[in-house]
Amino acid sequence: MGRVPERFVRSPSVLWRKVPGRVLVLTGDEEHELLGPAADVWLMLEESCTMDEVSDALSRRFEVAESTLKSDLAGLFSKLVSLGLLRVVQ
Repeated sequence: MGRVPERFVRSPSVLWRKVPGRVLVLTGDEEHELLGPAADVWLMLEESCTMDEVSDALSRRFEVAESTLKSDLAGLFSKLVSLGLLRVVQ
């Protein structure tokens, strides 16, 4: 059997707000600013998604090769998980 892809969702413990062109995310006393496609990713993750699902949606929206997006998304997802902004769900 193949490996089941990880699903990601926003951490319910963070506060956030959408403002024109970006998303502001608050964790404790820290503020994180997500711009452009990173803000789009945040909005998509209201419900759990795999990285492939996000990559597919963004590649259609921005007309970018999925292979390029997957590399960029891997870094973004890793950073957001390490900051506690996203969590992995099954």
